[in-house]
Amino acid sequence: MESSPSSRISFFVETGAPIHGPVEGRKCGVAIAIRRELWPLISLKLDTEPLPLQLEHDSMCARAEWPASRPGHYELVLACGDIHERLNVKVLPQYFRESDLLAIVQDLEERMPKLISSQLQECGGLVGENLVKDQEPTIEQEFVRLRRAVAGTKEKLGVLQLLPMIQRECYQVLVPRHELRKANQARKPDISKLPMAIAMPGNIFPSGALKQMYDMTVERSFETHENRLVKAYVQALQSQMSRLQGRLEAEATAPAIARELETLLNEFRLACTRASFLREVRQPFVSAGRITMVLLKNPAYRAILEGYLALYKQSPIRLEEPALAAPLSNFPRLYQRWANLVVISVLLQVCAELDYKCVGHSWITRDNSGLVIPPMIEGEAGLRLVCPITERVVCVVPWKTDSGRATPQNNGPELPPALAIAIYTPERTPVVLLYDAKYQVVEEDNNKPVAKKANSKTNTKLKAIKKDAPVVISGIAPMKEDIDELLHGIDRSKTPDGGREIQYAAILYPGQRKQITAELEALSARPSDRESLEQSIYDVLRLFLA
Repeated sequence: MESSPSSRISFFVETGAPIHGPVEGRKCGVAIAIRRELWPLISLKLDTEPLPLQLEHDSMCARAEWPASRPGHYELVLACGDIHERLNVKVLPQYFRESDLLAIVQDLEERMPKLISSQLQECGGLVGENLVKDQEPTIEQEFVRLRRAVAGTKEKLGVLQLLPMIQRECYQVLVPRHELRKANQARKPDISKLPMAIAMPGNIFPSGALKQMYDMTVERSFETHENRLVKAYVQALQSQMSRLQGRLEAEATAPAIARELETLLNEFRLACTRASFLREVRQPFVSAGRITMVLLKNPAYRAILEGYLALYKQSPIRLEEPALAAPLSNFPRLYQRWANLVVISVLLQVCAELDYKCVGHSWITRDNSGLVIPPMIEGEAGLRLVCPITERVVCVVPWKTDSGRATPQNNGPELPPALAIAIYTPERTPVVLLYDAKYQVVEEDNNKPVAKKANSKTNTKLKAIKKDAPVVISGIAPMKEDIDELLHGIDRSKTPDGGREIQYAAILYPGQRKQITAELEALSARPSDRESLEQSIYDVLRLFLA
């Protein structure tokens, strides 16, 4: 997240050039614009961890180093005497835009479960299941639904009326914080901070008494479950209106609705701007399953809860994925699961065209709320399809390498395994096709010269990097470890007659398409170019299954 013009905190790279914010997996500098005489009083924390300060006498401002971080939401807390500032920082995936993140979340929550279930039904699976409710609403139906949620009706208030009500009586909590005060004015000194106070330069009188001490105090905070729910609802409405706007632009069939939607969006954005408490709440990803007394007893909050539940009315089929509760922090896992689902969807499309019939689908089960697509279980065939004409059998199973590398760097969430598509033809050697989705990549050119550090006068003249700068993917490649693991798996699949069971393997990653060996290639897997990925997978599957 970019610092506001009034913020005392800004970011810069090694050359001294200012940047919009930290980048995934890379360190950067943090500049603190505070007068030199106050530097000894500065305290800077990243979430709860203090950041070491660099107080160089020839520098124009105090500095700290932002550590290499995974995608996610972070908070910088600056304290210096009477100066207090909190800055919410969003670290986006290095080789993806925010629109890619939103597209993957939308695919996982809505499009892919519906698509896969309908394709499976075409192949004879999910017999007796009614998937009619999953049909996409018309533009008119979608607009009416969103207008009711935003503008309200005679019987029910909309967001335009609810946000001012919540702003006037917004639910707040008291949170503790440390404040540096004169020692004789500290009301509740924190003894655990005594060593830090003693270590501060010039903070001890000749008599040995402390000049300043950390005092425990409290401040009001809007960071509550209820306010996170409000922000989640607001962002969901904005996202759905933006998607509807895209449909209108693409189809160009309802100019009157397009104009009404534009007016509604302007009113909606104005109401969100006036609801200042939303800016004090960190990016929300809440569970509506937690019901509090505030949500039940406060009419405005209760209306928000009802609207949120109505907006996300449960579909007959859903993807079981806990990582969707915090998409940005769990983006590597969501990306690889998204790529796996694309492979499964294309496989079902090819099988439907070739009249294969589904004889088993353990990866799609049913619970009390409807159909569920759970995570893959190792060693179990998630899908089984048979061609009645050729008696060819196709099985989809998870595939893990010998190394078992399933966790990304920095102790991230466990990543989904690769997919193995096993094809069994009577009186022939089985054929295996591997699709291994990988989020981690490596830069191909690691020998670029590093610019020398610019001086402070030059730094002020450098332009900031634009927020919407295009993502450069031409210089990245799959990691060597991932390539070697697949090649090792291909070599181990040799049959007694000299052939190989694994006749094709592909790494699905964010970069450009590359041919690595005759049996192994890297496919570009990006939500902005999903059609090309689907076509590449389709061509290979059609070749082996026809």
